[in-house]
Amino acid sequence: MIPAMVAALAVGGVLSAISQGRWRVPVAAWLAPVALLIFAAEAHPMVGYVGVLAALSLATWFSWRGLIPLPSVALLGFSIGSGAVGALAFLAFGLVLEHASVWVAVSIFPLMAVILDFVNERASRFGDWGSTVHALYGDLPLLQSASISPRLPIGVINWVAAATAALVTAEVRSDAWRPFVVGICCMVALQVFGGIRLLSSRTPARTVRVAAICEPDPVGEPSFSEIVATHLSAHRLDEPEWAALRQAACRQTDTVIGLTEREAAAGAEIVAWAEGAGLVPAEDERQFSDRIAAVARRYRIYIAASLAVLHRDSTLDNKVLVLGPNGQMGPPYHKRHLVPGPEATHTRRHPSTPLVIDTPFGRIGIAICFDADHHDVWTELARLGADIVLIPSSDWEAIGAHHADIAVVRAIRAGVAVVRPARYGTSIAADRYGRTLATNEYTRGSDHSLVAHVPIAGPNGSSERGDVHGRGMPATA
Repeated sequence: MIPAMVAALAVGGVLSAISQGRWRVPVAAWLAPVALLIFAAEAHPMVGYVGVLAALSLATWFSWRGLIPLPSVALLGFSIGSGAVGALAFLAFGLVLEHASVWVAVSIFPLMAVILDFVNERASRFGDWGSTVHALYGDLPLLQSASISPRLPIGVINWVAAATAALVTAEVRSDAWRPFVVGICCMVALQVFGGIRLLSSRTPARTVRVAAICEPDPVGEPSFSEIVATHLSAHRLDEPEWAALRQAACRQTDTVIGLTEREAAAGAEIVAWAEGAGLVPAEDERQFSDRIAAVARRYRIYIAASLAVLHRDSTLDNKVLVLGPNGQMGPPYHKRHLVPGPEATHTRRHPSTPLVIDTPFGRIGIAICFDADHHDVWTELARLGADIVLIPSSDWEAIGAHHADIAVVRAIRAGVAVVRPARYGTSIAADRYGRTLATNEYTRGSDHSLVAHVPIAGPNGSSERGDVHGRGMPATA
């Protein structure tokens, strides 16, 4: 018995590791809780809790090591903390299985899993990073159920896992086959629902051509990351240093404006820049804004210009300006959720409300990179009736694909299309069903821009959409 228990724990730990982080294998998200629940059911409750805690902690450590820029000690603490919380659901299953009806035992695990995922999404500084639903990215039909309720697929998967574990340990409960059958039927129903939803979605009569701009790193000159690092590393730059930084930033912005004009001339109706692509010293911001407005007027397009406005005290403003075909500028949107670390230390905080803009192509919403990992931003965008959400982003290669997946899952939940230009990561455009319209890996090739024909569609009636009331620039702007 003990070797079988240890084997179940080891298998569960390995599967848990490859279901998240750098691997994200969808089937592992199904099987990992089954193995760990079998161990929790057979072991003494406290032994089961400690064993699952250790397995989950090691899985988190190995799957995220090298992906998240945290010191080893901080990552270890985070891994143990998340493991301790996650193991509570397994402890509850082991305690209840022997003393309550099989229906109660099978219900307690998915209920706690859903509650813990909800609390993590609301309370964590990292938003919904680590949510089980992101591991299901490869199962698009199942993910359609997230448009009904964001945690419905999590609940059903964990119900099936608990019922399977109860069935395997049949000497404890001989009637475990009933909840198992119910779980399988629910899973099949969700897959059928998702398949029908995808197949029945009509080809849109109208689309809008959207270009996502990511500037290339120049050869022989400072890159975006080097310019920003130089700015943030000094308490205050002297005049020669500041002049050199202004020149480097000017070359960067010239490149971005040139790419914008190229895409506009090719037929783009909306152009979105990667996060901070407009590197602008504070004293040059007004002049630069006038340049962008002139481009918008000349080509009669909408531009979501993401700016990093550099101040002499080594701080910056991280914001997006949206300009309409007449060159009119809407209210700026400032990044609301700053990544812990240098960004949070050096970025100036401004009161910022959600920005949703009326256009002939529907309502366009704005979120900046890490904002799109947080529930409150998506809830407000959906409530304001956004149809397309532009997400200027800047990643690093290790997390690029995963970060893009999070945005697409959020698009399904909110019932919106997304366009996400991502420097150093994965730029992606997806419709409101999560179907990829276009993608571009920054590390592949020299042209990092992306062009997508995004469907123009009305509200999806999704799980996060509420009454439509918003603010923004009118369609005639």
